[in-house]
Amino acid sequence: MIPATPSTTWRCVLVVAGALLALPAVAVGDDRWERHWNARVAAFEKENAALAADARTAVFVGDSITEGFRLAKHFPGKAVLNRGISADRIGVAGPRGVLRRLDASVFDCRPAIVFILIGVNDLAGSNIAPEKLADGFATLVAKIRERLPEVRVVVQTVLPTARKYRHHARVNPRIVAYNASLRAFAEKEGLPVVDLFELYADEDGFLPDDLSNDGLHLRPDAFERWAEAVRPLLP
Repeated sequence: MIPATPSTTWRCVLVVAGALLALPAVAVGDDRWERHWNARVAAFEKENAALAADARTAVFVGDSITEGFRLAKHFPGKAVLNRGISADRIGVAGPRGVLRRLDASVFDCRPAIVFILIGVNDLAGSNIAPEKLADGFATLVAKIRERLPEVRVVVQTVLPTARKYRHHARVNPRIVAYNASLRAFAEKEGLPVVDLFELYADEDGFLPDDLSNDGLHLRPDAFERWAEAVRPLLP
């Protein structure tokens, strides 16, 4: 989810369990995303505390696109944990971000494998160069590998945006550059890649209109393509 900028007010859409839920316009200084972030982290902590001591989970970390992924539906019988939070970023700056919640989102999840999809909100909401942003992603991965060296980390590229929606389409060139850096990083580090951009992009490199209701988030029925790509990697 792309949050409001200092000069704009957005009619936001929250994706929960694959459904698109309209939220009131977000004004400058509105703390609803902070409340949502804190509530999600608290829910993660509660869920982690209930995990069996011998659990081996597959953890999906990300923003609203991940939060909308109905993992239990797509992977019945699998120990899968959703650690997506709408409007979240990598966390290289500011009080929130994946780097600020690694205990609840990764370390305490008893993971066997971690899938990471993050960056679109950073790309849309800041002027940071995509290549520099990829350095933040690399820092995130390094922290996980340092703490949990036996855990497999999977890099997922950021999905394309739809051309129909200009405010999302304008981010697509930055997504392309960021993804190129992610692929290079993964190759250098010997990490597996689930290339969601290539999986969902049309011949012009945009997200097809029939796969999204807003040009950014996937429709519920579009997640199966993603599920098929990661299913062979699950423990």
